[in-house]
Amino acid sequence: MTDPITFILTSIIMLTVFVVLFAITDRALNHFSKVKHPFDLKFAVINGIVVMVFYYIFSRYLV
Repeated sequence: MTDPITFILTSIIMLTVFVVLFAITDRALNHFSKVKHPFDLKFAVINGIVVMVFYYIFSRYLV
């Protein structure tokens, strides 16, 4: 197990990258959509947290 500081920094970086990529993808898809929707930051953060939890769960079994 890594130390808590490394775990927290890694989690923050992973969440930030996920939200940025989610926003870019969402805006690109929204640009070509007939029905325009605003970007939902809360939805992106919740999805990022879910992805991180699954990553940490399954990374223990892949090593």
